[in-house]
Amino acid sequence: MNEYSFPDNLVSPAPRTLSLAITNRCNLNCHYCYAPKNSYSLPAEFIKSIATKFDKLGTLELSIGGGEPFLYPGLVDLILWLWGNTGLGINITTNGLLINEKIVSKIAGNVSSIRFSIDGLEPKYSIVKRNSLSNVVYNIKLLKNIIPFGINIIVNPYAIVDVENIIKLGIEIGAFDVLLIPEHKNGIFQLNSQDWKNLEGMVTKYLNKIQINITYDASNYLSTNYLETEVKKEFSFIHISADRKIKKHSYDKHGIYIENIFDIENYLKYFNHN
Repeated sequence: MNEYSFPDNLVSPAPRTLSLAITNRCNLNCHYCYAPKNSYSLPAEFIKSIATKFDKLGTLELSIGGGEPFLYPGLVDLILWLWGNTGLGINITTNGLLINEKIVSKIAGNVSSIRFSIDGLEPKYSIVKRNSLSNVVYNIKLLKNIIPFGINIIVNPYAIVDVENIIKLGIEIGAFDVLLIPEHKNGIFQLNSQDWKNLEGMVTKYLNKIQINITYDASNYLSTNYLETEVKKEFSFIHISADRKIKKHSYDKHGIYIENIFDIENYLKYFNHN
């Protein structure tokens, strides 16, 4: 199949994954977080329209984040609408503090997965988040055997031991995978050469115990086997921020303001070739 070239009119212009920061509001204030600190949110009708458009263009997955998405008014109803009216897989990234049994029961069967951001165990977690990790773990366990869940780990400099402890926690509570996200500022990784070496050893140690993913750009720093979150030469990801700007990456400070949803294909062609 890789020796056959398809005509351009038969190739989808859409990325594999559409990421939406539906709100910038958050109930935490992590010092390393690069997300904007303001009250911008995407209107529900805009979210429905944009998801429907990307679905028709061939996108496979909608990744909902923020901010903290569970602060978004009417999120549950929005999820139910998206699941029932598009063919998109839906995953949600959350800090997990606002999830409860009622929410789990309503969205069960209507999302593909939920991802929990955990960057350290106690006492580090409480110091950074000003909340108890035990509350998050309790909420995560509400999903067991009901909704698939994974863990996102921000890999901070000189804190590889935290990664190992969180991976162990993920194995213990039944996460189907962990995603390693090395800390960066404006797209520049903050890990030094020893950090990368230690991280590679950690990945090798636990590969046979839990699925370990790593962001595509970070994979260039590791030689061990791993599962990438993107595929080389594939238009795999686009992000729309809470202020309605379409971007190649969530940490892009610029982007293009979406005046008209009907212009999405032109935006996608631009990002696909730049």
